[in-house]
Amino acid sequence: MRLCEKLLCILMAVTTLLFQNSSTSIAIESKKASEVATDPLVRCITPGIAFKNTVEIRKPFRVLYQTPGEPLDPGYIGKAEFVNASVEKILVGGQPVIALVATYTALEDNSRIGGQVVVLAFFRMHGRKPSLIDAVDISTDRFCGFSTEPVLHYKNGTDAVVVENSHFNSSENFCILTPVALVDGRLISLCNEVPILYNAKGARISMVEQGRLVVGVAPGLQPKPLSMSIRVICKTFDENDGDKVLSTHRKTFTIPFKLHGKTYSVNSKGKELAALNDFVKKNGFDTP
Repeated sequence: MRLCEKLLCILMAVTTLLFQNSSTSIAIESKKASEVATDPLVRCITPGIAFKNTVEIRKPFRVLYQTPGEPLDPGYIGKAEFVNASVEKILVGGQPVIALVATYTALEDNSRIGGQVVVLAFFRMHGRKPSLIDAVDISTDRFCGFSTEPVLHYKNGTDAVVVENSHFNSSENFCILTPVALVDGRLISLCNEVPILYNAKGARISMVEQGRLVVGVAPGLQPKPLSMSIRVICKTFDENDGDKVLSTHRKTFTIPFKLHGKTYSVNSKGKELAALNDFVKKNGFDTP
C-alpha cells in the first residue's frame, strides 16, 4: 500500500473514532437534558428549606386518604427534615407534567404514619422554572412512594401515577396500589376500594399476591376500562423440612373497576372478588 493510501486510511479511522465519541457525548448530554432536577421542585413545595434539609411546614398539605368514620386528618404542621425525592414524567391533557414524590421526617409529631410526611405534587415546567399545580400528602402506611409501574395511561393523552403504600413484618406483608390523577386541577384518588395485596407465611403454608393495574381500550378522550390483575401463589411445605415445597397452587384473578364519571370504584360484593377470597381461604388464609 502506498504512503498516501495509508495516510488516508489512518485519517478515516481517526474521523470515525471522533464521530463515535462525539455521538456518545451527544447521547450523554441528551440524557442529562432529559433528566429533571428535584431540588427546585422540593423548594417549590417547601420554600425556605435550610442547608441541612430542615424546613418549617406552616401550611399543611391536604391529606388525600381520609379514613371513613374517623376525624378528619388536618395534615402535618411543624418542623420536618427532607429525606429524598423521585420524579416521573407524565401527560395531562396532552401536555407534559412532572410528578414528584418527596418524603419528609416529621420532627414534632411521632403519631404520623411511619413518622413521615410523603407529598405527591404535579408541576408544569416553564423552561427550568416549575409551576405547582397541586400537592397532597399520600402516606397511609409505613413505606410510601411510586410503585414499580408508576405511570398509568388511563386516558388518551392523560396519565395517572400509581402510589404504593406498604408495610411488612416477619410473617405478613400488606400493600395498597392507588392510582392518583389530576382531575379539574386537583389531585384525587382515581379509584376507591382497591383490593389490598396480602402476603403471609405460616408454619407450613405461604401465600403471595402479585397485583398490577390494567387498562383497556377506549376511543377519544374518555377514561379507559380499568381492572386489577391479582396473581395468587400458595405453597405448602414439609413439616420436617421448611424449605421443601410439597405443593403449589397458582391462580390469576381479574377484578374489574366500574367507571363513575371521572373516577372508578370496585364492587366489594362482585363475583370476581368473591372468587379471589374463596381461593385464599381454601388455601388456609383470610383476606385483609
